[in-house]
Amino acid sequence: MTWTIYCLIQYPNILINLQKEVDSVLNGQTPNAGNLSQLVYTEAVLKESLRLYPPVPNIMRQCIGDNIIVAEDGKEIFVREGTQIFLNFYNIHQ
Repeated sequence: MTWTIYCLIQYPNILINLQKEVDSVLNGQTPNAGNLSQLVYTEAVLKESLRLYPPVPNIMRQCIGDNIIVAEDGKEIFVREGTQIFLNFYNIHQ
């Protein structure tokens, strides 16, 4: 939520649109299962914030079997069993 607030401070026009949607959908009421699905713009803002600042920015995985990865140019990359693979979600989404 901190990153979402940070992003909203950077883009006040998005904050204004977000406030308008929340005010028009909730009309002063507490969110519930019935009206939560109507907050489409709010959901998009939250998802974009999570894409830009993922709660788990990277992970390590170990290859459990020999694999061949085919790159866009057709080049084949052989990955041996037991190889440690580092996945950096933060860099992927920047």
